Amino acid sequence: MRRYPISSKDKLVVIANVLKPLLQDSRRFYGNSKCTAALYIKAGRLCEIQQIIDPWTYTAPEGWEVIRIPAQWLLVPAFVDCHVHLALDGISGFKGLHGPVDDGAIAERLRQAADGGITALRDGGDRYETSFKARLISEINDYPRVICTGRAIFRKGLYGTNLGGEGIESMDDVEKRLLQLKEKGAEQIKVVLSGLISFSNPGKVGPLHFSVDEMKTITVRAKEYGLPVMVHVNSDQAVRIAVEAGVSTVEHGFFLSAETLQLMADNNVGWIPTAAPAAAAISQTKSRKEAVSIKKILEQHLNMIKLGHEMGVIIGIGTDTGSPGVDWNNGYRQEMKLFARAGLSSLDILMMASINGAGFLGLKKERGLISIGQKAHWLCLEQDILSNMENFNGPAGIILPH
Repeated sequence: MRRYPISSKDKLVVIANVLKPLLQDSRRFYGNSKCTAALYIKAGRLCEIQQIIDPWTYTAPEGWEVIRIPAQWLLVPAFVDCHVHLALDGISGFKGLHGPVDDGAIAERLRQAADGGITALRDGGDRYETSFKARLISEINDYPRVICTGRAIFRKGLYGTNLGGEGIESMDDVEKRLLQLKEKGAEQIKVVLSGLISFSNPGKVGPLHFSVDEMKTITVRAKEYGLPVMVHVNSDQAVRIAVEAGVSTVEHGFFLSAETLQLMADNNVGWIPTAAPAAAAISQTKSRKEAVSIKKILEQHLNMIKLGHEMGVIIGIGTDTGSPGVDWNNGYRQEMKLFARAGLSSLDILMMASINGAGFLGLKKERGLISIGQKAHWLCLEQDILSNMENFNGPAGIILPH
């Protein structure tokens, strides 16, 4: 993989083929989905975009260095992962989490995410609040931007101890937890509304944690603190509660119906489907019967991803990286390829990976588009992925400011 580090002192012109829908003000550029552009970077930020006809006859202004991206590559915004667990190793999952995570392990996971083209990620929480430590490590080392949730809110006695530590017994406890998280610097809130799905009993999901009224109260109070709500939820009934409560994003969301997808679209509730852990579980189970069951669950989920996209649900890519079988090297590629398997176009997937993800993480002003004023967090991808994202084997090049 080729790296193009950009110093804040540099004056650079990057000549590259770019995807028009991922360009700011794309309507002013002619051509179908692609065009060739000169991108002017000063002090690490994009300051001008010019469309050009022949990249080889282009002459840069005096004092500007030129970087020519190979013609077989495409320039796109770096990716955003909407759901990870930095506390986990991608092998044993929460079963291997027995205490606070070492700084070195966190730094290595962030580095691997960066190598995969991730420019920002949202941590889905754990009992040791690893995301707060990870944010500091990220800022020191210029690793991907970390959006923190801290400890998840869940009902005491139900699923969620590893995500949130101590569970909630009353709505007074919710208020205390929200205040604690806000004071610690949480940027979003993670709520557990249902349990895990059962791989051996398709459709079976753990019990609900909160009623509609309780979930509304949590969401309203969180938003009053300026904290969007991401909610761990599976089953059609539970997702409907989340949508009615006004959450920002549904995480996982297995076993949805078309009617509930339409409610999500109508209410502008985003969806982070996290298909990769289910796909990984197929090869990990020792039971042939369970493998068949997981395959059916996964196929139904992929069908709903395609249908949800067609119905107008805003979908982001979240990998649940750290979960068993979803490691820090290739989790994002796994998820993108599953979206392609679901029938989504490469362009749609790239927009979910950039524009949509930046929106869900509250980073539209700094990530997600090739946009004037933003830092140059860009990737170079082989053009053959446009015909099929299942060809994707990672970025060919990375352009990052430092």
